[in-house]
Amino acid sequence: MKIFRVNVTDFRSINRADIAECGELNVLIGRNNSGKSNLLSAIQIFFEFLRSASLVATTDPPISDATDWFDRRDDVPVKIDILLDLTEEEIVEIRTAIAVEAPQMRNALEDIKNIRGLECELTFY
Repeated sequence: MKIFRVNVTDFRSINRADIAECGELNVLIGRNNSGKSNLLSAIQIFFEFLRSASLVATTDPPISDATDWFDRRDDVPVKIDILLDLTEEEIVEIRTAIAVEAPQMRNALEDIKNIRGLECELTFY
């Protein structure tokens, strides 16, 4: 699994950041306080959320301080959107996990062809 694209909106010092077509190695270059570390923090939060026990909701979100919102505007949601490029094995593993967790989805999963990746958006209010 590798990150293909990252979009972060209204998180800490980031009003909007888009990184398209991430490669094997990516380098973030910028002045101090330009948001490099905040972009990496958003990616870390994304993966911590995916590793959590419940993918639907959490009672302890990783974003909760007033400073986590751009310009402290908590009336605008923080969005972290990541597109993951998956291997065939990872796709099979995800299909299997979904079928086990939600057996009613098994037939629908069989109808879905040509999956290359997975896009997830986390939105925090």
